[in-house]
Amino acid sequence: MGIILNFKIVRGVNYLYAPLNATWKSEEAVFGENWAKDDEHFYPGKDILRRQGIYLIVNSKDGGDILRQDHAKDFLGVLEWISSVKLISSAGRIFTYKDNDCFSNTHAKLLADIYSKNHQNSMFNITYPIYRSTYATEPIDISKVLGNVTTDERGNVMSASAWMILYQLKAFGPGKGQLSKDFEDGLAEKIQKGETPSELLNLYYFHSATFDEELEKENRRLTPKFSITFSVLIVFAILSTFTIKFLTFKTENGTSKYPVIDWVLSKPLLGICGVLVTLCAIISSTGMLMLFNVTFVDMCTVMPFLSLTIGIDDTFLMLAAWHETNRNLPYELINIVQESSASRVFLEVRQKLFPEDTKIMDIAIMYSPNFTNSEERFEFLEVLINVVFGGKELDAILVFRNAEIFETLTSLHPKYNLTTYSPLWNIADEYDIMWPQTIQDIYISIAVMIPVALLFIPQPLCSVIIGLNIASIAFGVIGTMSFLGVSLDATSMITVAMSVGFSVDFAAHVSYAYMTESKPAKPGVSPIFSRFCHTLGTVGWPVTQASVSVLLGIGRMFVNHN
Repeated sequence: MGIILNFKIVRGVNYLYAPLNATWKSEEAVFGENWAKDDEHFYPGKDILRRQGIYLIVNSKDGGDILRQDHAKDFLGVLEWISSVKLISSAGRIFTYKDNDCFSNTHAKLLADIYSKNHQNSMFNITYPIYRSTYATEPIDISKVLGNVTTDERGNVMSASAWMILYQLKAFGPGKGQLSKDFEDGLAEKIQKGETPSELLNLYYFHSATFDEELEKENRRLTPKFSITFSVLIVFAILSTFTIKFLTFKTENGTSKYPVIDWVLSKPLLGICGVLVTLCAIISSTGMLMLFNVTFVDMCTVMPFLSLTIGIDDTFLMLAAWHETNRNLPYELINIVQESSASRVFLEVRQKLFPEDTKIMDIAIMYSPNFTNSEERFEFLEVLINVVFGGKELDAILVFRNAEIFETLTSLHPKYNLTTYSPLWNIADEYDIMWPQTIQDIYISIAVMIPVALLFIPQPLCSVIIGLNIASIAFGVIGTMSFLGVSLDATSMITVAMSVGFSVDFAAHVSYAYMTESKPAKPGVSPIFSRFCHTLGTVGWPVTQASVSVLLGIGRMFVNHN
């Protein structure tokens, strides 16, 4: 009922994986309140917050120079197509980019027009990275438009490998924000379908909702595969519940042994019920959380795979208990409780051809100096030279980005009340919390499981050993991840936390079986060794079966994900 009545899904990479009190949020607020607050004051060159829009990288299909005359003409055709292509909004209205555009990539059009007419040598000298033209009111930063540029000894552009352009619609006003999103989705869909009017150029896109949409698509692809894992585990559970005996039969030539199913000890329905009960537990626990208004996040899609493989462990333990009963007793019928998107290519191409685009840091001077005063003006220029043009403070911030350095800037220049911001810092804050959060999860798990183990196994030594076993496996998993080159991120952090569940499960069962073992030792055999052998004989095989089921479930999950 909770799933039906109160299912809420929350998306947003920054919202979900960033700490609640992440520093970048307050820093972003400073720039959001002081710059580009509305469409009238928005200026694309000062788009600090990277608001809604779609980035496009365009390169030639033959991998050559995109400034060749025919390629430049083709690029102008692409620009015109993007501005005039008819799209359908979510409200069902036909619209084009020109109906609500913020700006029209004037710099890219100017350069493409020059090269399409072959005027770059006769009438224009295009210099890199800054080009000053009599047709522009301010210098043009070509490094934002052209990628992998080669120049001659005078700095004139000789060739380039790609264009990068940005399209943004007005975002303020009734319905304009949704219209901007409709433009992103509509244009991305047409590019993916290959409807671009170019035979010479490739187009790769990336927009403000790409990460969220890709995560949503991956979850839609992964969720149906749950039925495959469910079926595999049912088959494995059923096969594991059969007990085979070899009986001797008389034949004409003597006697022969044949394998026969022991239907007294074999319980295939127990395997089916074990999987179904686990499924019911997953559904009921999810529904209960929904009733308590807990929202569902995309990362929880892997939860059924992990929970199903853990929950089926008890099936094998119940079967082992059935086998341990006295076979001479009359029996008991009983009721048994019932993963090549265009966006990835975009990121790879941008990292290769536009590496500087990801290293931008903006600095806000909240207490501006009096520029009419020459002393204050020159003092402020010295600060700019130290901070912006090669100062150690800036290099350190871009590399390390920690609070001790937001303090260095403030202490060095307190009179200006400096605030720094970069769109990449949200990622830095997210990764900054991964390690302490992982260690905290392990410590909390150990602290919780020791008293729980002591409650069910009244032997303090066993409880301590279970705690040490949890720590050993959890830190062993982290060490193995490091050895294999697996980064510690949100997904791997959850995997480490889940490994605690695996480790405590098996350790608790073995410890309980050892402490409750009461069979007398054989003459001449150490009681401790005898007890150990009986423990492994009782729970060793079901624990092995449970381990295999975990490998099947998680292995299938990774196959689906890849």
